[in-house]
Amino acid sequence: RHHDAVQMEGVSMDGSFRLLEEINKAEAGDTKAMRRVAYYLLYENNMEDLEPEIAERCLRYLRDAISAGDPDAMMDLGGMYITGRGVPKSRADALYWYGKAAELQQPLAFNRIAQVYLYDEDTEALGYLPATEDPGRLQKAFEYFQKGADLGDVGCMNELGIMYMKGECTEADEEKGFHWFTKAYNSYT
Repeated sequence: RHHDAVQMEGVSMDGSFRLLEEINKAEAGDTKAMRRVAYYLLYENNMEDLEPEIAERCLRYLRDAISAGDPDAMMDLGGMYITGRGVPKSRADALYWYGKAAELQQPLAFNRIAQVYLYDEDTEALGYLPATEDPGRLQKAFEYFQKGADLGDVGCMNELGIMYMKGECTEADEEKGFHWFTKAYNSYT
């Protein structure tokens, strides 16, 4: 999931002191802290509805980080729209923000765009929903997976491997399928 980026940055929001420290940085204009706080507030407890003032703070922080050119903030805002967390659910708005991040060559953005085209429902259940049968959408998904794979997104590599193995939007080609699976595997090692 795209929100794992916070953990990769080594930021742990365990404990209210750490969160307060990050909020203070965010309020002082640190756009990286804004994104980290917004992420934490959005996903701290996925099971509960987001309180309106928390949603507004997240939106403000993400918009400020986006103004500073942060593609990860664009991804997080797209995630809010695709799930309807803190904002009205909107595939169009999600695609807009994922597209902005893709313009900045954020590899995961290509994956998210492809997922929106591939599945008829939201992308929170990645891989668990049946793929669309619309050939135009399948082709767009294939193209975005290809772009993301070329930029190094492992999820795109795996999806591309599956599409080659199944012959979706391309001739079935086990060799190309295994090529992408191997490339994805080697990206982890």
